Amino acid sequence: MSQDFPPVSVVIPTHNRSYLLQRTLNALSRQTYPFQRIEVLVVADGCVDQTGELLNKYKAPFPLRVIGQDHQGPALARNKGAACATGQFLIFLDDDIEAEPGFVEAHVRGHQRRPRQVVIGYLPPVFHKGSCFLQMELRTWWETLFQGMRQAGHRYTYQDLISGNFSLETDLFTRWGGFDPAFTCHEDYELGVRLINAEIPFLFVPEALGRHHETASLERSLERKYQEGKADVLLGRRHPELRPELPWIPFLKSPSFRNKCLATLAGRWPGIGDKLADGVRHLLDPMERIKQYRRWRRLFGALSDYWYLRGAMEEGLGLLPGMERSSINGS
Repeated sequence: MSQDFPPVSVVIPTHNRSYLLQRTLNALSRQTYPFQRIEVLVVADGCVDQTGELLNKYKAPFPLRVIGQDHQGPALARNKGAACATGQFLIFLDDDIEAEPGFVEAHVRGHQRRPRQVVIGYLPPVFHKGSCFLQMELRTWWETLFQGMRQAGHRYTYQDLISGNFSLETDLFTRWGGFDPAFTCHEDYELGVRLINAEIPFLFVPEALGRHHETASLERSLERKYQEGKADVLLGRRHPELRPELPWIPFLKSPSFRNKCLATLAGRWPGIGDKLADGVRHLLDPMERIKQYRRWRRLFGALSDYWYLRGAMEEGLGLLPGMERSSINGS
C-alpha cells in the first residue's frame, strides 16, 4: 500500500478567511486517496477572525495540523508548513480552492509518471458576485494560462507555476530553498525561475482540479497590480536575465503617448496620478451599467498599467542597472 499510496502533505496558508477555509477542508474530506496517507497542515498567518475556532472544532478524517505565525505573508507560511511536513510529496493549496475528490490522487499519479518534477493542477475560476466585466477579464486570464499548458510541446516558463495548486517532492522543495519570503507577490514565479534553471521539469495535470473561488474586486485587482509591480522589480534584481521580458519593457521600448503619460504620472507626479486614477476608477461602475465593455476595458487596462508602474517605481525600477530613469519617467 505504501508504494501505491505514498504519504502526502497538503500545505494551506490562510489569513482571515475562515469562510473560505472551511469549504477547502470540506473538499479535502471527500478525497479518494486514503486518508491515513494524507496530512493537512494549515498555517494561520496572523489570523484574528474565526479561523482558530474553526480549526479547533473541525472533525477531519485525516490528520490536521495547525501552525500559527504572526502575519508575515504566504511565502513564509508555506515554508513553515513545508518544514513541518512528513509526507513524501508536498501539495500547496490556497485557502480558496475547492478540490475535486480525485485531486490528491491525480497529483500523486502525476509524480508516479515521472519522478523529480513539479505537477501543476488545474484552477478553473468560480465567481459569486462582483463586476461581470472584471469576471470576464479574470476568466480569460486563467483559461488562457491553462489552455497554453494543454498544448502538445508546451514550453513551460516560470509564469506557469501557480502557488495555489502545485506539488513536488518534499526534499526537492527543501533542496532549492522554498519560497523567498522577501516576496509578498509573485513568490511562485521566483521559485519557478529557480526550478527551471535547475532543469526540474513541469507537468500540467488537468485531473488535479481545484475550483478557485475568486473573490477579487476592482479595488483588490488594482492593488494586486501595484504589488505585482513591486514584485517584478525585486524579481529583476534576483534574476537579471529576466529583465528584458518583464512587463515594464513596453513602457521603455514602445513609448507611446499613453505609456509616456502613465510612466510620467507614476514616476514623477504620483500624487496627481493617484487622484486621477481614483477618478477614473469611479467611471468604471457606471460604464458597466450601460454595457460599454470596450471603453471599460480600455480604462481598466490603463488603471492596471498605472498601478503596476506605481509599484515598480516605488520599489526602485529606475535604480536597476541598465534601466534609464529618464526613459522610464517618459522624458
